[in-house]
Amino acid sequence: MKKRVIAILLVVLCLAAVGCGRFVNGSETSEKQSADTGYLSGEIQRALVYYNGCVYGYDFYDYLQDGQILTDELPEGFEYSGSTEGEDPNRIPYEELTTAQMSDGCEIYSSTATFSVIYVKYPAESDYRRFIDVTDWVEEQNK
Repeated sequence: MKKRVIAILLVVLCLAAVGCGRFVNGSETSEKQSADTGYLSGEIQRALVYYNGCVYGYDFYDYLQDGQILTDELPEGFEYSGSTEGEDPNRIPYEELTTAQMSDGCEIYSSTATFSVIYVKYPAESDYRRFIDVTDWVEEQNK
């Protein structure tokens, strides 16, 4: 009986020691482990661009509602406004046409009819992606 108790305690200790290790799915974990979004932890978790005094974020929420997030035709009234320059995945962009989690050379299309939405065309892609004004959300997160 005493040997059984000792054996069970050893098994429990071994399991506890293995469970407290620094390995997940066979690879060592670190602060830079990928987040659920696909971006590294510690980095901005959403594609953002600063344009015309506002921070715009990739509109992945609207995709679930009406499918208008990605379109091969630019909506009427939207015109080319410039291309992105300068990307920093660790900071919210606050300089004109700078980005987080976007490459340089993305084309920005805006409309004078609405300031809450812009469209972005990534280099080497034919689709336009819808971005929405997230300035208020960003400011709320930074309080």
